[in-house]
Amino acid sequence: MAATEMTLEQKKMLGEAVASMTDLLDAQLAEHLVNQIKKFSGSFDTLESALGALIVGRVVGWRVLKLLHSPRTYKLYENELGLKFSGTFPWSDNPVMPERGPFSGKSVALQVTDKLDNFWDVVRTGGDVPKKVAESI
Repeated sequence: MAATEMTLEQKKMLGEAVASMTDLLDAQLAEHLVNQIKKFSGSFDTLESALGALIVGRVVGWRVLKLLHSPRTYKLYENELGLKFSGTFPWSDNPVMPERGPFSGKSVALQVTDKLDNFWDVVRTGGDVPKKVAESI
């Protein structure tokens, strides 16, 4: 297979990712984010990072975000955006982001926790996983 050809699974994953990103442009979410930005006071670095976490989280899922960020930072981003990443939107029953998104498999940290079957232990301890297991991924 040529380097530019995509497998059926890759095409499916890409379609899911595009749909995830397209949903981000939903008018209600855009209005909600504009209102949160209007209310925001503080460092714009935090706001920019929170918005980035929302966008990335829509394609990798909230489990990957839990592994990427400390519990304090994760909660800060949720508070700044007025959204619970693992919950639903205040105006609908739709999830803010999936537990695992179409690109969650690209996260080495998630691969390790899956292999160890201890996601919440890793989140609780701040990412302490045996080095030997991490290197085997």
